[in-house]
Amino acid sequence: MKVTIVTLMPSFLGNITKTLKEEGHEYRVFMPTGDNTKDFWKLSEDCHWADLIFCEFCQHPMEVVTNLVKDKPIVARMHRIEAYNPGFLKQVSWGNVDCLLITTSHIKDYFNKACTG
Repeated sequence: MKVTIVTLMPSFLGNITKTLKEEGHEYRVFMPTGDNTKDFWKLSEDCHWADLIFCEFCQHPMEVVTNLVKDKPIVARMHRIEAYNPGFLKQVSWGNVDCLLITTSHIKDYFNKACTG
């Protein structure tokens, strides 16, 4: 399987990339550079290449991914910090996210409230 990992913090990827490699999967890591035009084209290319997109952290550019990709599974991992940004969370097309992993149980209620309230 080919996986594109979208992240702002690659330090959180150690076990994920290690396991993907051990299991024989290919992966690319996309990190925004700050050049929005180049980032958009690189992100588009990486998402087109992949069989699955994994967003580590529910932060920018996840909203771009969920509005761009409609034909591939998107998996996202939410840590505590993202739940406290309801303005950003409302920019994400959650209907295009196939699996949301929430790292702490109390954040689930806060997330639900932020996205519906």
